[in-house]
Amino acid sequence: MPTAFKLGAFTGLRLDELAQIKYSDIKLKDGVWVLEAANNKANKLIGKKANRRYYLLPLIPELKKVLEDECGLEQHKGLDKYIIASEIGRTTVKDIISKGFTHFKRLAGIDENKCFKDLRSTYESRHRAEFGDNGLTSIVSDHSNESVVDKHYTAKIEAAKKSINFRIFPENEHGVN
Repeated sequence: MPTAFKLGAFTGLRLDELAQIKYSDIKLKDGVWVLEAANNKANKLIGKKANRRYYLLPLIPELKKVLEDECGLEQHKGLDKYIIASEIGRTTVKDIISKGFTHFKRLAGIDENKCFKDLRSTYESRHRAEFGDNGLTSIVSDHSNESVVDKHYTAKIEAAKKSINFRIFPENEHGVN
């Protein structure tokens, strides 16, 4: 269970997408290891006829460590096998992760309003805080533009942190407003 939470935090995938990832989705592209995961929400909207949309998520150090240490990446690399609980159905996997997250957040004393999808917001907020609004976050998260990321994912606290020194009336050279 904790492994699924870590994978959610280190990929920013929706629960449905996370449950679908396979070892064969981990690929070396132009010298970079990436997780190529289907963007299920976008694919549902565009239908089966159009080109399918995918995330190309870099195997950041935390993600790589979880995949190697907890998921046996080296032994399973390239296999058409689900990374999370390959022996049970995907609906059951999603239910277990969701209920498990609720259970563990209560044990940890985490805000009752938090849910698994907040891991996605955390990933995108941290990415945006690290790289700014240069379009990189919308590309990695497969959103149409940065305004979508801002509206739906950038955490308000991150925005507040960036704005801490903002002034409506900046001081003039004499320190007077």
